[in-house]
Amino acid sequence: MFSTPLYKKIKFKFRQIIVARLIKIGLFFNWPELAAIALWLASDKINPKCKSQYTVLCMGRSVFADDIKAMAHYSGQIKYVTIWRTYFQNIFYQFIKGPEEKKLEEVNYHTHDFCKQKKQNYYIFIKKLFPLLQKLVGFDAVLSCSISYTDQQEIERVCAEQEIPYIILQKEAITAPAAYKNFLNVYKTQKFIGSKILFYNKQCQEGFLSLNIPGVTQEKTKLVGIPRFDYFFSKKQNNTQNSKQIVLFSFVPRVTLRFLNIDEGVMQKIENRNAVFITWIMDFALQQEDFKIIIKTKFDDQFLQYPKDILKNNFKKNIKNFVITNCDDPSLLIQNSMSVIGFNSTTLVEAPVAGKLIISPYFGDLIFDKSWSFFEEHPQLVNYVKTARDLEEYIFNADKYLSYDQETKNDFLKKYISTSNGGASIRAEEAIIEIIKR
Repeated sequence: MFSTPLYKKIKFKFRQIIVARLIKIGLFFNWPELAAIALWLASDKINPKCKSQYTVLCMGRSVFADDIKAMAHYSGQIKYVTIWRTYFQNIFYQFIKGPEEKKLEEVNYHTHDFCKQKKQNYYIFIKKLFPLLQKLVGFDAVLSCSISYTDQQEIERVCAEQEIPYIILQKEAITAPAAYKNFLNVYKTQKFIGSKILFYNKQCQEGFLSLNIPGVTQEKTKLVGIPRFDYFFSKKQNNTQNSKQIVLFSFVPRVTLRFLNIDEGVMQKIENRNAVFITWIMDFALQQEDFKIIIKTKFDDQFLQYPKDILKNNFKKNIKNFVITNCDDPSLLIQNSMSVIGFNSTTLVEAPVAGKLIISPYFGDLIFDKSWSFFEEHPQLVNYVKTARDLEEYIFNADKYLSYDQETKNDFLKKYISTSNGGASIRAEEAIIEIIKR
């Protein structure tokens, strides 16, 4: 299993402890300046050698971090400093803890008075913290990846008052058509007083505008694409069909399909089928020792544990050529694999850009009354598995099933990432610089 070097893990953990203690002291004595120093110590320079006059503070998240790295590499017009969002979350939840804490959610932050005074106290603390943090880090703008995070609503307010550009690169974008209306319901009670929202695709941009969210206007939105996809557009398609590495981007059906409002009985059938599907992949690894099979999960423990439990419940012996990881770079995994397996994941949009075979479990006989797949309009791009024999057929004869036409591929990419040519990093940075200048 690939992993971060031990010394880096120790260094990161030690810094986490120091920063957490300084923040705790700052909160105890109501000393926002100490918390600002702690956050500065927690900051990471993404591209310190960049000579740009513009510096942007990023509220770090895992996938969002890949977009930032892509912009730094493929455009390079901005210096980036990241402070992971978890630090701001910790401060926020220290302020709002109490009887009403669990009632406060993203969907009701601006519609109910839950934790009203506590939110105000958090705002006052951030208002005092930010000037020193800006001085220490030297940033010209703040960049986050979602309009709805509860811990960032007051940060947005402070930025507006202190005339600091607050920009969103909205990371949620790729959803099955039938689920999109329910997906948007999460955002209809939001407010936006920031400077700009940058969108991955037209569906998401138009969807947000249709909600009539206060502050979300046509002038405050821009379509840029997905910066991290520039990695694939910048490279010649790597013919790795003989690499014998296969990557499965694991998913938890109840989470992935939550916006489809599926009947509980049907959901249980989907979960059972998906578990069987994953055992087929594990059994393939066991039988075909010359292949390397990697299961990549999201970072949180619940996602990592999901395939681990399936492995534990179905296999008693160790599978030497099989890996479960939550920390590898998805783009590199795709680039170095002959086939990409998954379901309604952004990684399945990356796969055709990289020229990789897409394999997915089939649920069409269980979810027959609504659109459930990214590929409903582009079925030529995906290979659905109904039996273990199907899985073997697609893997052993990958070249045969990779013969989709360029027009279909381009139409699919334009629908989900707004472009079939790349360049999202440049578009995003140019939009950010325009806002800073203005």
